[in-house]
Amino acid sequence: MGYILPHLALPLSTQDVRAYLLLLLVEDSELEAEKKDRVVATVNKALREGWSGTRLDGDFIVNQHPDLPEPLKDRLRIADHLAPLLATANGIDGNPRLIKRFLNALSIRRAVAAAHGTDVPEDVLAKMLLFERLGTPTVMSELIRQVGLDPNGKPSFLQEWETQALAGEPLSLPSPWNEEFVEKWLALPPVLSDIDLRPAIHVGRENAPLFIDGPGYTKAASDVLTAMKANPGSGGQLRQELAALSPRDVGMVMDTLLREAQREERWGAPRILDDCLAVSRLHDSQAGKLARFLKNRPMTQLEPSLIPKISGEPWAAELFTDWKTSGAPRHVVNAIEAQERRRRA
Repeated sequence: MGYILPHLALPLSTQDVRAYLLLLLVEDSELEAEKKDRVVATVNKALREGWSGTRLDGDFIVNQHPDLPEPLKDRLRIADHLAPLLATANGIDGNPRLIKRFLNALSIRRAVAAAHGTDVPEDVLAKMLLFERLGTPTVMSELIRQVGLDPNGKPSFLQEWETQALAGEPLSLPSPWNEEFVEKWLALPPVLSDIDLRPAIHVGRENAPLFIDGPGYTKAASDVLTAMKANPGSGGQLRQELAALSPRDVGMVMDTLLREAQREERWGAPRILDDCLAVSRLHDSQAGKLARFLKNRPMTQLEPSLIPKISGEPWAAELFTDWKTSGAPRHVVNAIEAQERRRRA
């Protein structure tokens, strides 16, 4: 990007997170290379002259470069609001790798919404994704339940809390909402209590339905998926059927399994992992998909029982290294180190 923030291996301050987000968003944009370089130069100059009191944020970049596309301007402003939470919330804590993963996931979520023809504002997508990644599975399930109970899909129950949070008033939230992260999240724009969240929840891959009978699925692929759905974890018993699938079919099977696997709230050794492993072991082309999927699981979902389950896979060592350096829970790191000692023995 023409600039590397200092100490990228260490947690970043809120100001550094804000600058990092701006740089990543510019790099990921469709700007011409020359325009990207000009914006990066502006960021560099502002960081070097931090002593001057200049606030490096989205509005500053937009004012310096008014010809930027409107969608990019909006994303830069959204980054301003995200920066404090990404810098301080447990589960990200200013970790540059995890910040980049969050933006990658947001980009995918945006693409899914566009592909579905779903009109979901980007700031709503960002706020919901942040809640999915940093809230507990229990509180996420409760939000989805409340949205489902409302005839208009609006979390109107949040209104009083959001008003108090935005006014800086102390909150007394009931369980399971009584988390420090939730209080900060409630104060993050936009206000959601009057927004129909059903489209945002629908495009969330974590909540995508298992889809096996639509156009493009051959009978062979549908039969395999139907068997796995009826008897989760049975992939190892379907070696012959899996081996006979065409490259296109096996890709569709793995993609469907991974969409369904997004529903898992705890990553120890869920039965669907056995199905994914059965596919990846028979078809090397799918192993990378599974490795990337596990790499992108929220750290709070990882459990020690996952480690021996996947330790023999050819991609496991690289994944374990990434988890150890990206803030995996201590009990998961202990399990990785114990497994590594056993392999060396």
